[in-house]
Amino acid sequence: MATLDELLDKLLFLSVSGDDPTSITHFLLTYRRFASPCNLLLAMQKRMLQLDNASSDLMFACFAQMKICHLLEFWIRDYSCNFPVRGTAGALSALIKSIISKTYLLHYRSDFLPFLEVLLMLVDWDSSWALKVDDTANESDDSYSLLGIRGSLLKVFAGSCPNMSDIHPRIGYPLMLYTVQLAISLS
Repeated sequence: MATLDELLDKLLFLSVSGDDPTSITHFLLTYRRFASPCNLLLAMQKRMLQLDNASSDLMFACFAQMKICHLLEFWIRDYSCNFPVRGTAGALSALIKSIISKTYLLHYRSDFLPFLEVLLMLVDWDSSWALKVDDTANESDDSYSLLGIRGSLLKVFAGSCPNMSDIHPRIGYPLMLYTVQLAISLS
């Protein structure tokens, strides 16, 4: 039987190699039964740091980091309901901060930062069957301060879509992203 670290390594390897995109989809559909989103985000951050320190092939390290960012982008787009789990906001913020600090990954900023702004509006649709996260281990997670959400933007968003919890996550995130972008353009 594989350990959690081995499964996460395999996921990240598949995301970089591009050999089996179906396995990535299957993993993202089922991993919540045995791991938390925070586990996956921390594994991604660990791999990004390992690639930062890789001195043998700089071009491959940059390519691998771009593929990991693509995996995060896919995960956010198709499984956004995974992110309101307690403790995940801090890990996601740290990963995104490390990503946008690199010039060759800066273009992901336009996808990831608006998502951070709407993260607090999401609903965890999988909480009934997913692995329960230990609340006491993450009591210091202050999502509001970590995300730096602007009050006016949140008010605009909340006023334009009061029943977001009733919308399925695959429809909800694009709608929220559009609303955030509209609010930014109007301000």
